[in-house]
Amino acid sequence: DYPLHLFSHLRQGESAENAVKRIWRTLRLGVITTCIGYLVLITTDFTGLQQLGVFTIAGLFAAALISRLILPILISKHTQVVRFTGSRRLSWLLRPATVISRLILVMGLVIAISLFFTPTSIWQDDIGALTPTSPDIIALDREIRGQLRAPEPHQLVIINGLDLETTLQRSERLNGLLQTLVDQDAIGGFDLASRYLPSIRTQQDRRTALPTREVMESRLSAALEDLPFNEDSFSAFISSLDESRQLAPLTYHDLANTPPGMRLKALLREREGGWLLMTPLSQVEDGAAVAELLEKQLPSAQYLNLRTETSSLVAGFRHQIMQRLAIGVLVMLLVLGIGLKSLKRALQTMLPVILAILLTTGMLYWTGISLTLFHLVSLMLVLGIGLDYSLFFGRNEEDIEDRTLTLHALLICALSTSMVFGILGSSDIPVLQAIGQTVALGVIISFITTFALTRNWTNIQTTG
Repeated sequence: DYPLHLFSHLRQGESAENAVKRIWRTLRLGVITTCIGYLVLITTDFTGLQQLGVFTIAGLFAAALISRLILPILISKHTQVVRFTGSRRLSWLLRPATVISRLILVMGLVIAISLFFTPTSIWQDDIGALTPTSPDIIALDREIRGQLRAPEPHQLVIINGLDLETTLQRSERLNGLLQTLVDQDAIGGFDLASRYLPSIRTQQDRRTALPTREVMESRLSAALEDLPFNEDSFSAFISSLDESRQLAPLTYHDLANTPPGMRLKALLREREGGWLLMTPLSQVEDGAAVAELLEKQLPSAQYLNLRTETSSLVAGFRHQIMQRLAIGVLVMLLVLGIGLKSLKRALQTMLPVILAILLTTGMLYWTGISLTLFHLVSLMLVLGIGLDYSLFFGRNEEDIEDRTLTLHALLICALSTSMVFGILGSSDIPVLQAIGQTVALGVIISFITTFALTRNWTNIQTTG
């Protein structure tokens, strides 16, 4: 948008340096206030949002500095300026429209009240809702998993151990507890690392329990009496049994690069300071019963519902962003008051943008769209763009031509931005769809609210 402001306000025969000076105060204030909004993301605990904040602020400053310092050098004073021929057709739009302004204010108030009194939260914190996989495939996956009693990746029991042997022994103890839950129909099944690799203690106990050659020969002799087997029919079996008594215990590294080892690697991992055992559960009917039994019988184990935990984490990030965004809006208001030299003008600049945010949120929610963390981040972008529109509409332009050029410039900005994000909103990927739809709708509403309200508050009087 920044180069568009420069090109649109450039007059025939005027130097680009002079044109950019005329709009620089407003442009600079828009950059600063928008960057304040994205500073909110940098202060969060979400690394991805921190990166987004840094990237956006860097981009804003780069675009502003290029428009201020480099573009004026590239534009010659004798550059032919294409004038907008529809200035008189648009000039009637610059007259105050009190009825429309009041209607927008009432709509914003109604939307705010409706969102406040909704019976359920307007926010969707389930990260699974953002998967690009179609609902039909997800339903089929659940059906097949249910029929096969396959473990669910988001239902886990976690065990930590200082060494591998201790971890495997705890896994074996967990086996008995989980089997009890299966018998009680609290869970459908589970997958355990000790099934693939028993602890050394268990292997030694099993090896010790193997009968000696003499005992086995005696038992076989009694069992084979009056049966038509040769005397040496089971000699290979007895020799193999005797050899098994001498084998060293199977270790984790012995199973490397084997099919059981690949499965074991997914369930049992070595990390700094010990080992981590993950036991996926299937068809969990009573998660509270699982957690309660583990707390009483095996405190070293912890039941973990990843879907619930991630939802709680996303909700925490959202609350954090909203709290800091509220502080950011107050800082923006303070900066606007200083920059515009009037707290009243700062409020008049900010209010249309806040109304646009409320209207956008309400329209998304009441059309059945579940709002996620990515909608919230997109609304922050709408806030920055809306402030830019409000500041330019609120400028004290010198004449009707200048005001019309401002209207033309912002109209082009709004249309181009909404078209680009509209294309993004048509994506099948939920994250891109959420960002695209929110920004495209928010930009159009921001243009309407800032244009309708700001032009009345500045009391523009037109002629001709």
